[in-house]
Amino acid sequence: MRVLVTGHTGFVGRHLFACAAEGMVGDVVCVPPKDGFSLDSIEAIEASLSGLFFDNVIHLAAQSHVPTSFAEPLATFDSNVMGTVRLLQVLHRRQFTGRLLYISSGDVYGHVDADSLPVNERQKPLPANPYAASKLAAESACMAWARFAGFATIIARPFNHLGRDQKTSFAVARFVDSIAKMATGREPLRLATGRLDVTRDFLDVRDVIDAYFALLRHGEPGEIYNICSGTERRLDEILQSLIRAAHLNVDCHVDPTLVRPVELLRMVGDASKLRAQTGWAPKIPLADTLNDLLTYQLRKYTT
Repeated sequence: MRVLVTGHTGFVGRHLFACAAEGMVGDVVCVPPKDGFSLDSIEAIEASLSGLFFDNVIHLAAQSHVPTSFAEPLATFDSNVMGTVRLLQVLHRRQFTGRLLYISSGDVYGHVDADSLPVNERQKPLPANPYAASKLAAESACMAWARFAGFATIIARPFNHLGRDQKTSFAVARFVDSIAKMATGREPLRLATGRLDVTRDFLDVRDVIDAYFALLRHGEPGEIYNICSGTERRLDEILQSLIRAAHLNVDCHVDPTLVRPVELLRMVGDASKLRAQTGWAPKIPLADTLNDLLTYQLRKYTT
């Protein structure tokens, strides 16, 4: 299977190529766009794909940071919606007939009543931020092109995922980085946070990538799939587990500037559809992921 991967230089893209190189996702050749890949124009996309041969596409490229989407909503929509539409046009021009896996987000569900948790794919999306709204709009564009352009489209809605070298603009990655700096004497034992009483559904990025290839192989075209653990985790519990692992006594306080304008208090997903149709299941416990992240970050600051 030859798979074109957009967003190949981003957090998930780098892990995806590493997993493929190590044979963790089966017999797959991942194809990056040519250097300078941009979704800013049809001409730029055509130039980046010129001469490339691929069977399927994983469309990862996006502006994925929620606070940035509030600060730069127009740029977020241009990247995530219009950039996706431009890619779809180019694939249509190339008479692409393979599978397109569009990477959306579990964030599209927005605020969900407690009695509707864990959330499944039948839940009506109610985006609560510009990022989520842009991903939902791009989902619709992908489904529309699939109907008239003749290629199979599958929508993946991954929930929160963690891995090495994730940007510290994401909460858990920032916790890990700050605690590693504290443990090596680079920062004082004081940590500013956003709200910690919220819950999220976390997966190791390698399990998420495994799900992407399971969907390319076995997913049903035209369908939407949650990718999640099904376990609800409080952010304060994750932070305290990292602090204990580092054997520190950290003064944590909420910084209002780190609190999102609209905050989802609880979220946990239901991946039973994905499990039933592909046989996928997460393999890496959250405790192992957190330990790996902290060990990796400590090594960076001690070598």
